Amino acid sequence: MASATHQPSGPALQRLRYELQNRRRHAGDPSYRDIALRTSKALSHTTVGSVLRCESVPNWGQLELVVDVLGGDVETFRVLWRAARDETSPLALPAPSPEWFPEETVRTPAAELTLSDLDEAEADLRERDTDRRRREADTRRELVAALDERADLGDRLGALRERLGREQGRTEELERQIADLRNACERHARKIKRLKDELRVLREERITLLERLEVLSIRRGELNFTWAREVEAQLRSAEDLHRTKDARLAALDERLLAAEALLTEMAKRAAQARPEA
Repeated sequence: MASATHQPSGPALQRLRYELQNRRRHAGDPSYRDIALRTSKALSHTTVGSVLRCESVPNWGQLELVVDVLGGDVETFRVLWRAARDETSPLALPAPSPEWFPEETVRTPAAELTLSDLDEAEADLRERDTDRRRREADTRRELVAALDERADLGDRLGALRERLGREQGRTEELERQIADLRNACERHARKIKRLKDELRVLREERITLLERLEVLSIRRGELNFTWAREVEAQLRSAEDLHRTKDARLAALDERLLAAEALLTEMAKRAAQARPEA
């Protein structure tokens, strides 16, 4: 039986622990103290060790700092952390309220589009999707560069703090440099937040474009099916008309043969009735 102070480790928490340890291994297995220094001493080495051991669900702010220092994807670890959190402390779902459900967005029905409209719309959507992919990749690269630069600024800030402790005579200069680095860190923090928001918007736009492409593909299939049925009906009608004409021609042939036979018979009778010379 688990004690009151220690919660059992579920699959989600085990996955979070494994990904943290794997991320640390990829980063070169830095020590707890080294990681704490890279957070600009925002975390102690004891707190870093508690986060990495992950015996229970860590605080998100502390986990985010550790993941950032180790070069991990913060959004990926946010999903893992949320799953572990829901596993250990699930939320009770209240009764649904009408205010939860926004009004459905009114869109032009794809059923009113023609094949040419579908081709143009599909080409436009694919072009916009390619542009969103490019912008998403550019934003991701810029975000990674900003994270690396912020980590570098944190290292420089820690080094300056150490120098401040050793060189009291240069206190004012170092404090000025520390203030400049803090301002730079704040600017990069705002830039990182902006890039994350832009990346999220681009992902949502890509999902919307893919949904519209799927609707257009379904409409294209419906139009092709309708066209095939119309062509099949026209072919059947042409075959019926051809059979009707063949039947009429056969009846005319029979009547002509009968008329020829009658004429032949009448000619024979006339020849028999003619007096011999």
